[in-house]
Amino acid sequence: MWYIDIGFSEHMEGDKYKFMSFNEINKEKNVRLKNNSPTAIKGKGTVLLKEKVKTRNVLFITGLKHDLLSVNQICDQGHEVVFISRNCVVRNLDTGEIIIKGMRSPGCVYVSKGGLEHFYLRR
Repeated sequence: MWYIDIGFSEHMEGDKYKFMSFNEINKEKNVRLKNNSPTAIKGKGTVLLKEKVKTRNVLFITGLKHDLLSVNQICDQGHEVVFISRNCVVRNLDTGEIIIKGMRSPGCVYVSKGGLEHFYLRR
């Protein structure tokens, strides 16, 4: 399950075992999460979202409880994100194809549990 989030500038993952490829970051860098405390970035790599579906430049944040897809990063990679009252879609700008569908949860967060069959973000 991935949260589609406008508040973060990078994709983030908290489980190192989900990375297909991984590079440790030796120089200390931090991100600030919702509680505003600095959290160390431990590495960066490629994550398999679903069979044959992957995304690159995902930050590894130790202890992160939810996987985050950054709206900024999605848009920078040639897609658009459209939020409507109960759902959202990510569309490839070149083809018009919908590549991600998300549902709005009761907590007002957009979550993608499926619909990732053609999802490959390049950077």
